[in-house]
Amino acid sequence: MDDAVLANYLNDHLAGAEVGFRTAERLADRFDGEDERFLRGMCTAINEERDLLRGLLETIGSDESMLKRGVGAVGGILGSVREAIPIGDAPTVLEDLELLAIGVWGKRLLWGTLSRVAARDERFADIAVDWLAARAETQERTLLRIRADHIDRSLTDVVA
Repeated sequence: MDDAVLANYLNDHLAGAEVGFRTAERLADRFDGEDERFLRGMCTAINEERDLLRGLLETIGSDESMLKRGVGAVGGILGSVREAIPIGDAPTVLEDLELLAIGVWGKRLLWGTLSRVAARDERFADIAVDWLAARAETQERTLLRIRADHIDRSLTDVVA
């Protein structure tokens, strides 16, 4: 993978991370207790991962794409705007949980790709891809548990 293709790929993941951060933040405001703490921790993790991606872009002599960053920000903001202003249906908690889980799955793919890149390019040898992949897997499992709990509570509310 040449550096230009890799830069484009990393920028795509940065844009996705922006959406993920805003979605996790919005969800954290809707939960409490352990689930809120997990979601706030996801925000911290996403920030760390964005810093890592920006550092990787620097390593290959590229900059963050402001266009893609803007697209990611707009995508993340739209969910909040839809929630605050009645311009259609706001994303439901279930939709946000699924969006975040899909994003984490994409992040797992990113770490797998970077593992393969690191095996061939010493500039990436110091990335803790196994640890990052394991963290993403844990995040995915926890999100799916929160999602299942949310569905169960919603069904209980409907039946009651």
